[in-house]
Amino acid sequence: MPWRGDAVLMIVFVVIQLGYSYWISVASLMGIVAMIRLREQLSIGFRTYPWVIFIPLLMAAPLFVGYSNDLTQDILRTAREALIACLMIWTIAGSTRRPPTVNVIRLSQVLMCIIVFLLVLTTIQYVALSRGIYIGFPKEFYASGRGTIPGELDLRYSALRPAGTFSEPSYLAFIALSVMLVISGRIDRERKGIALAALATITGLLSQSASFILFVGITGGAFVVRTLRGANKLLVLILLAVAAVVAFGVVVLVLDVELGVLERVQGGASGNDVSIFVRIFGPISILPTYLAYHPVGRPMSMVSDTIQPYSMALGIEPIQYMMNSLFNLFFQYGVFGLPLAVLFLIRRDVVIALYLLSCMMFNGAFLGIDKLSVVCVMIAFYQAMRQQPDANLLDEVPYFQADTTLLQRGVTAGAGDADVSNDGGHDGRSWAERRQDRRTRDML
Repeated sequence: MPWRGDAVLMIVFVVIQLGYSYWISVASLMGIVAMIRLREQLSIGFRTYPWVIFIPLLMAAPLFVGYSNDLTQDILRTAREALIACLMIWTIAGSTRRPPTVNVIRLSQVLMCIIVFLLVLTTIQYVALSRGIYIGFPKEFYASGRGTIPGELDLRYSALRPAGTFSEPSYLAFIALSVMLVISGRIDRERKGIALAALATITGLLSQSASFILFVGITGGAFVVRTLRGANKLLVLILLAVAAVVAFGVVVLVLDVELGVLERVQGGASGNDVSIFVRIFGPISILPTYLAYHPVGRPMSMVSDTIQPYSMALGIEPIQYMMNSLFNLFFQYGVFGLPLAVLFLIRRDVVIALYLLSCMMFNGAFLGIDKLSVVCVMIAFYQAMRQQPDANLLDEVPYFQADTTLLQRGVTAGAGDADVSNDGGHDGRSWAERRQDRRTRDML
């Protein structure tokens, strides 16, 4: 049976950044709840890849060979990230092998409510921000990211982007892309999923995150090619292309948002756009030299000082170069960051690989307690949605348990017709019911 708390779990993600401190926060609570919810998948992943437990030893290497500005904090941070990395790797692996049982109908309804709420809120925020009015939680309500909440001068002189219930627009894009991941598990079977994907795309565009623009197209095309077959593939590709064009037109023309997305994407390589440059091209340019001098990385308290000579030459604060978690793996752990990146990104399902890559690109805290819950739950639900049988096989049964061999409904229906529809000793079931059972077993 599916867990009834899945709907609440998804809804609470909307306020996951709220809290008093890093550990006394909604994110910490959700991390615990998510691991309890996915405890079976965590156990399967641990039994499948027990050697992952040695990953923390590689991550601790910089602490033994390099100087630290704050050894205690560096030890605590490394231990925290090592624990989260192990839990995330095991849970994702277990979800791939045995997805959890979910109520597909209820989960789809909750996702629709979440994305509609965020879309309405971000639209209102855009209008309010253009008039110098901030609509959102006060910065004191957030456990992290308080520095990104606009102040009075920002509201008056800066071009601000809506962020929904989150502290920064990139986090809104991260949640929108996570919703799209779950939707992609059913988009080839339910046409409502196409509308939901379009709404999530518009919400991500409102965040004006260039990373979202780049990766949603790649991820969207990948899951269409990966999951669809036959005429549905061409239909969905056309609809997604039309939805993307319409969504972009609505954001740019109807709402009159001066995104400059094309300029941001095209100008990233030349350094004209700080957001793209500091996340991708800047770190790439200094990484070879950095690894040549620090092959095993540097403790986190030293990374900013180490890359300062490179970043300040371009007039960019060193902390800006640390906004991409993929490159942070190499800044912190040197060559040992490569096996970590491989464990996360090399996967049979290209949709999950692209999703994880995009999550790393959104900010520099991929191995955070909030990402643990969101990433693990979204990937687990995506796998569950993919393996859910078609609705016409389930009829009135809104869920599917992965380890069953027969639908209970088919067995009970056949029992009552034993004396009427017995056809050659098939337990009294009709031909249609036996065909339904065969199709169900084939899907398993």
